Amino acid sequence: MILALALAVISVPVHVSTFTDPALFSPPVANNRSPELSIDFRLTTPFDNFQVALGARLPATTLHIGEHAIQIGLDGCVWSELGRASPGIYFPVFTADYLAAVPIMYRWRGLSAEFVLSHISAHRVDGLPIEAVPRGEFKYSREFMHLRVSFEHSVGGFFLRVYAGGGGIGRSAPWDIKSPWFFGGGFEGAAPSIGGVIRPMLAVDVTWNGDTGTVDSGIEAGFWLFPRATSIAQVRATVGLYSGSDRRGIMLDAKAERVSFGIRIRFGDTPRL
Repeated sequence: MILALALAVISVPVHVSTFTDPALFSPPVANNRSPELSIDFRLTTPFDNFQVALGARLPATTLHIGEHAIQIGLDGCVWSELGRASPGIYFPVFTADYLAAVPIMYRWRGLSAEFVLSHISAHRVDGLPIEAVPRGEFKYSREFMHLRVSFEHSVGGFFLRVYAGGGGIGRSAPWDIKSPWFFGGGFEGAAPSIGGVIRPMLAVDVTWNGDTGTVDSGIEAGFWLFPRATSIAQVRATVGLYSGSDRRGIMLDAKAERVSFGIRIRFGDTPRL
């Protein structure tokens, strides 16, 4: 029996690939701190403000063991809030948040998971007066980790994904926060594509963030553009709604209510089929 088990293990195909596979776990679409490339225009006051995100999840090395796969990657993103000033063309930068993280991901069929070690820091830039910062001049920097589990299924061109998870803050400046823990979840759905050009989609994310003691919710609705399994990038044009604490680090303790329209791009992401 032991010999039969050993032969069964040996017969499972095992191989390692580098920088060739999509991410085994896709960061939540409606979570506004998921790394991606985007430009987001506000549809609520102040109308002149917009946010630019420059980031991505880079899948590095993947270990394939039969139908199972384990992957390690790199996350990086910069979120900058800008405005428009007159006269002339001048865009003052208000805030900048920097994320660097190492995700460890797993996938088996429709089940996937991620464990992520992250560092984030935030800075007030020249366009934001100190009087607008709730805590005044302070340093914002923290290390944290989280675990998420996701299940997805497709049938008849319809796609549904549900996920949940939580994590904690290890070190933080400042440390006078309400709680170091956070928990949340959400879902993402898509209808069959229309002419292979657009695919209607809806995503919802709800998270209890202990640092501010608030329930923060995001909704994103719109379209995946040119949805194909062979696409280098997954592109979507969506309207986003957000209500909760302002997740810009330098605006810790502030509230945020906004509606926006954005074009968002993810390279190396898992296609929704």
